[in-house]
Amino acid sequence: MNTLSERIQWVMRKYNLSQAALAKIAGVKQPSVNRWVNGVGAAIRADAAVLICRHFSLSLDWLISGRGNPQGVNAPTAETTNGETVRSHMKRIPVLSYVQVGTLTGVEQIQARQTTFDNGDFIWVDEDLSDECFALKVTGSSMEPVFCENDVIVIDPTIIVPCPGDFVVATRLIKKTDEVEATFKKYRPRGYDMCGNELFELVPLNIDYPSYNSGIDELKIVGVLVEHRRSYRRRH
Repeated sequence: MNTLSERIQWVMRKYNLSQAALAKIAGVKQPSVNRWVNGVGAAIRADAAVLICRHFSLSLDWLISGRGNPQGVNAPTAETTNGETVRSHMKRIPVLSYVQVGTLTGVEQIQARQTTFDNGDFIWVDEDLSDECFALKVTGSSMEPVFCENDVIVIDPTIIVPCPGDFVVATRLIKKTDEVEATFKKYRPRGYDMCGNELFELVPLNIDYPSYNSGIDELKIVGVLVEHRRSYRRRH
């Protein structure tokens, strides 16, 4: 199945779907599905592809690009996969890099998430967490002693309005180079500017590191910490 048209038709045949039924699942109008089926116009939108794959537990990489198998990424069930016993009521989320979080958007972000699954770079979390969650490994010592290097943090990007004291991942524009970096810090509101925009600081827990201020730095909240994991295995 080399084309989007063939893959969409396969989904419709397998699940006995009309164009209207698939459109409802994908959150689009029926003419959009008709264009997919007939190979007319642009590729499928990323958000529509996510909804289809989530509904039927299909591989997003397969639907978008044709790589891999249609059901290469399945919803977690109580069975053994790749030598690991999968518990019910759990799901996988990708472990991304700070570069991926800071620079990728849209389809690139979706494909990056899929690649991490294909490479085995994921962790299991409770199914009640948002499907958009991702994990990061803490780097450096700016958040010690609470968060140490190689700790795993789970971030929910659907929460973009933090509460005071929340730990957040944010992007920061480095003005000298015009590069964007991702950073993990504590959120501290600091009132409002003359235009009514909320001002906030991103504060490290280690006082040897600098804080960032939204009134000076170009900052954007990516998501809020919802889980923190640390390994206590001894190193030999």
